[in-house]
Amino acid sequence: AEIFTLTIAVNGSGSTNPAVGEHEYQEGEVVSITATPDEGWQFVNWSGDVADPNSASTTVTVDSGKTVTANFSLAGVTTYTLTISINGQGTTSPSEGAYNYAEGTVVDISANSASGWRFVNWSGDTSTIDDINDPDITITMNGNYAITANFSELPQYTLTIDVDGEGSTSGAGTYYQGEKINIRANPASGWVFDNWSGDTSTIANINDPTTSIIMNDDYNITANFSEAEIFTLTIAVNGSGSTNPAVGEHEYQEGTVVNISAIPDQDWQFVSWSGDVANPNSASTTITMDADKSVTANFSPFGITTYILTISINGQGTTNPSEGDHSYTKGRVVSITATPEEGWYFDGWSGDISTIANVINPTTTITMNNDAEITANFGKEDDSTAPIIPVVLAANITKTGADIFWITDEPSDSQVESWASPGQLTPLDTTLVTEHLVRLTDLAPSTTYHYKVMSKDEAGNLTVSDEYTFATTGIAATFVISDWDTSIEELDTGKEVTISFLVTNSGDITGSYQASLTINGDAEEAREITLAAAASQEVIFTITQNTTGIYLVTVDELALSFTVEPKGGINWWLIMGIIAGVLFIIAFCVLYIIRRIRSKTEEIPRLQITEEETFEETEEKDFEEDIEEGAEVTYFGLTITALARLKLKEALQSKTKDPNKGFRITVPTEKPSQLKMILDNEREGDQIIASNGTKILFIGQDVIPMLEGMIIDYQVTAEGSGFTISKLSKD
Repeated sequence: AEIFTLTIAVNGSGSTNPAVGEHEYQEGEVVSITATPDEGWQFVNWSGDVADPNSASTTVTVDSGKTVTANFSLAGVTTYTLTISINGQGTTSPSEGAYNYAEGTVVDISANSASGWRFVNWSGDTSTIDDINDPDITITMNGNYAITANFSELPQYTLTIDVDGEGSTSGAGTYYQGEKINIRANPASGWVFDNWSGDTSTIANINDPTTSIIMNDDYNITANFSEAEIFTLTIAVNGSGSTNPAVGEHEYQEGTVVNISAIPDQDWQFVSWSGDVANPNSASTTITMDADKSVTANFSPFGITTYILTISINGQGTTNPSEGDHSYTKGRVVSITATPEEGWYFDGWSGDISTIANVINPTTTITMNNDAEITANFGKEDDSTAPIIPVVLAANITKTGADIFWITDEPSDSQVESWASPGQLTPLDTTLVTEHLVRLTDLAPSTTYHYKVMSKDEAGNLTVSDEYTFATTGIAATFVISDWDTSIEELDTGKEVTISFLVTNSGDITGSYQASLTINGDAEEAREITLAAAASQEVIFTITQNTTGIYLVTVDELALSFTVEPKGGINWWLIMGIIAGVLFIIAFCVLYIIRRIRSKTEEIPRLQITEEETFEETEEKDFEEDIEEGAEVTYFGLTITALARLKLKEALQSKTKDPNKGFRITVPTEKPSQLKMILDNEREGDQIIASNGTKILFIGQDVIPMLEGMIIDYQVTAEGSGFTISKLSKD
């Protein structure tokens, strides 16, 4: 078994068993460890990978090199508990669990996501955390804290690789978002790799057969191969010697790496290779056949002095001979060439230039009379082309943050302008890169954000992208009504009463709520309040009625009726009610007699609900009926006029779209001799009265006996309008 080292340390004043220091154990051994505080000190916990960090005596499994620390604090010092939890897949340091710390201890905590997951944020008791979106945080232990490291699973994307020509590839498969995948194209014999095509926006180098791609979407790419060309290698000799392959012309397939050797004759020595070889100073080297090429093996007699020519490059370009050291015989005239890369220009030779024929000409000669060090200098041409931004996307969107990713075709800096209202710029990241990632933080939940990305290259050319949008997660403003407080039942004329209730915003963003008060269907008052997320506010309406009568009041989800009566004196309302009742009875009798006469003479069926035609009462059956427009109907002895049905339906639909809500006829417990209507939910056992498919009245079994011979009507008078429940006059 392998031997691992267990290192034990102490923080504070105390000792351990085994003692502080390094101890060697066989792999897998379980070691018992104990922490003993000195006098006046107390054990707090263990730091490191132990079985129980809060127990002075615990164990540690030595399956790798490990370090643990026994933490002590002065006796009497307050200790607090830190509880760490994990939501999703990942790890934390300290690991998930509960830990005790002395008051004021600053604890370092880190979160590490599992493969295919990403760290989102910290939640819980985060008041002492500077940035909940940072996986590496500290907490100052001034109380008991419980925090959770939240991880979310990354989406997966598929990489499909096709082949055009003859060859094979590697790297296709399914990967997590943002994963960097190595891809490779292998040409078949007689074929060469040309490039990658297809969804190449995140491929590092489309001309390199071995490159990488970043998975931010499903991608389909193609490795393109073409038949290899035949190139000619021409080998020559300067001096006395031979080569392998021999001096002359040789044909090779495109991409072939040819091994070449220079063998000096007797009394001669190898000096160098001239031409495009891997190492011009080595007698045995290689040459890659990507074009027709010519090389020369240079020899000199023994005893001839040789010098070293060292070539360097300042800027971006190439030289021939290439950058590095080259050996030449004394007096040798060497041709040198400097070739700038695209966007650069040759800016002269510098160094040991005394024997250079023309220091401002990129193609010139140098005479080797000594060791020489020269530099080919290149300058950057004026750059007026701004970076190109082919890809922009928003990812890892949460309630309060989002990652903005984009790509540029040349190294450039990174900045994002984002706004809901007004606009805001992120700090400028001056690092010049081609793959850009900026994290937006402190965003509002459930909000649509607009954003643009900006990148500026080294020459100062700026590109600003098109405008894009994303929406943070969260719940829109949602209002919950609770804590109704009303005492309206019977009201004296002119008396002021209040209706109050509590409105709570249970959503994640600020929103506005409008509450309205209606009396007998007429809007009386409206209130609009604005509430932040999780905020509550009490809404109060005041009612005063100077006219006696029965009133139906609706305030949002609440519906109730009340009676206004005068303060003593003659009850004119009662007198007017009696007179109206008498007139109603007379009119009803006259109408009944006329209908009887018409039915006998014209033999037209009369519309009359008799006692035999009423529905029988049952405990389980609901009575739902589409009522003929204009008809007066009777259920279990209760008559409802057509106008009352119409007004009840209008009042109900103005307050709720819930098909399980309707008006309920009920008896106030404090006034058992009265009836009133309230907005309520359907209950088991209710008798239901419907109008054209809408449930308008719920009647419980306990109220049915009181409704025999009653009529619900809707009356419009000079004093006002409203619903009435009264005894039905007999004909």
